[in-house]
Amino acid sequence: MEEYYKANQEKEEDISAWGIRLEELVQKAIDRGEIQTHRREQMLRTRFWKYLRNKELKNATRIFYESNIPFEELRKKMRREEQDISVSKETSQQINVHQIDDHTKLLNDLKEQIKTMEAKLNSLTEEQHRPIDGERRDTFRYDNRGRPYRGYRNNSTFRDDTLIEGLDESRRTSTKPDPIPYTIEDVLQKMIGDANLDEIRINGQETTALIDSGSQVSTITEVFYNKMSPKPDIHSMEEFNISLKSANGSEIPYMGYIFDNIETAFTKEAMSTILLVVPVEEYHGTAHVLLGQNILRELKPVAENTTLNNAWQAGFMSIDTEVGLVTATRPITLHPGESRYVTGFFRKPRNVKAAVTEPVDDIHSHSAIICPRVVQIENPGRTARIPVRICNVTAKPIKIRAKQTLCKLEEVTVLREAPIFAPVTNASASVETK
Repeated sequence: MEEYYKANQEKEEDISAWGIRLEELVQKAIDRGEIQTHRREQMLRTRFWKYLRNKELKNATRIFYESNIPFEELRKKMRREEQDISVSKETSQQINVHQIDDHTKLLNDLKEQIKTMEAKLNSLTEEQHRPIDGERRDTFRYDNRGRPYRGYRNNSTFRDDTLIEGLDESRRTSTKPDPIPYTIEDVLQKMIGDANLDEIRINGQETTALIDSGSQVSTITEVFYNKMSPKPDIHSMEEFNISLKSANGSEIPYMGYIFDNIETAFTKEAMSTILLVVPVEEYHGTAHVLLGQNILRELKPVAENTTLNNAWQAGFMSIDTEVGLVTATRPITLHPGESRYVTGFFRKPRNVKAAVTEPVDDIHSHSAIICPRVVQIENPGRTARIPVRICNVTAKPIKIRAKQTLCKLEEVTVLREAPIFAPVTNASASVETK
């Protein structure tokens, strides 16, 4: 029995030899009475499969061993698997040999091509460094620094223009940069744009304002505030807990804010607004007031029907007329071919008198058509109910969820009357041309 428990498949032993050797060991143990005959089958199967040397063969035949088939059938199946594995390995080796041969041939071809390219490169390099022949070398003159220049052949008055071909192109090319085709004044004008400055009145006092659409707030200098008469009261901003930062990220100190009235060349009456008082002397050398988006947004509807100068046009150009979004108050089902009004909810971000309903450019929006309609939103409060006309021109019902976006509102100015019979002036003609 000791030989049985020490038996393993040897290195050069195939499945058939390993099975025969294991059968002889078990039969000797039965003859000596060490084991019973009915245990022979189980002992052969267990030792035969568990002590295989080939791990790949063992994994491939695990299903046969766990199926509890007889030992003889197990040996036949394992022998068949051993032959299949052997054949696949030989085929793989042949394929690898062919691949190695192909790769070797490709590398050899690349080496030959590289050698050919190196030979051509060397020949080109030699031609570039080849000295000028004696016949052409004698036709050059040299200055006191040893640099060649075009001379005359045989001391005659005929100049040989073909001798220039022997000169080095890099020596004939000037290394000085081309002169700038502009004067200093032209460069400065192209580099620095004009400031958007215009005259305004603050509480009846004239001053220069910087129209800055990139600023979110409007400010007034401490110098101009001290000259105002009467002075508006300065209110503290501690309760707001906000900080001002410039374009470079540095904080801007402020003294507080004031309520004042602002007038421009195109406003018919003073407009009440808020300015922050900052401890600076002036903006751009002359301006004492900076008008930001909070004031420009309120001035833009007033200025739509007037002729503006370049400063105000540039300031209003970046002010967006979009007021906000209108959402559905309840679920809506719009049947094919149906067109009707629905009521939407709108939260007013600022004071707006009139707006027009427009579709939203969003892939997640509904597919209903929004009919442009002018709506009045002058009602008091921060919210409003907006009537929206929607249409379904498709062949399928359109469902709009509650609180889903219906449309957006674009701010407009409503003209109750237009002077169509008034004579056309130069100013109005220029506006129509634009």
